[in-house]
Amino acid sequence: MITDRIDIDGAPIALERDVVLAPMTTLGVGGPAELLARPHTSDELAAVITWARSSDLAWHVIGAGANIVIGDGGMRGLVIRNEAARIDVDGSKMTASSGAVVGDMIRVALDHGLSGIEHFVGIPSTLGGAMWQNLHFLSPDRSRTVYIEEVVESARVLMPDGDIRTVGVEHFAFGYDESILQHTSQIVLDVTLALEPAQQSIIREVMWSNAAWRAAKHPPMAHECSVGSIFRKIEGEGAGRLIDRAGL
Repeated sequence: MITDRIDIDGAPIALERDVVLAPMTTLGVGGPAELLARPHTSDELAAVITWARSSDLAWHVIGAGANIVIGDGGMRGLVIRNEAARIDVDGSKMTASSGAVVGDMIRVALDHGLSGIEHFVGIPSTLGGAMWQNLHFLSPDRSRTVYIEEVVESARVLMPDGDIRTVGVEHFAFGYDESILQHTSQIVLDVTLALEPAQQSIIREVMWSNAAWRAAKHPPMAHECSVGSIFRKIEGEGAGRLIDRAGL
């Protein structure tokens, strides 16, 4: 239910009250948001966060709702569901808003014959979430891990002081399931990726291979709500193997 609208730089943005968050998460659980905003552009995202900060409101940004658990009691303050999903291609460069779904970006890249993100097919993430955790998957020959940082060229970031800065990949201090975003209140607005021209048939082959590999390893009810690969490796060993070995 829309209870109010905030005017930000002449643009009205709706605020909804007591919106249940469960349908917005991949686990399908979660109580209501006290307030909910759904910015549709990077500029609106920055403006809503700036407004929340100036209003001294607690705020939280969510994207596709993967890898998060929201309690039945819901969330106080303002929940910002990032729906800024613009995707542009210029030559071999792709610039996308942080709310863009990685699967949509892969399809656009395929249409333009661009390679570099097809490895992440089937992963339910927005670009913002991919940057937050340094999204990764195995290379086509399964010999190494491929990270989103390998194709990140630059990004626009809303800093804690309200400035919007364009930064390079080194700014994010990426690691395994790690980035500077986890330790600051910086918010990625949009990202430019440097991709490589490739034959569509080769890109599709990687996508099909990865999708088949994942499907073969998923439990029988993988189409139901699942926590997915939430757990980090422990001393180099997959947490899933340890869970199975423990009989859980």
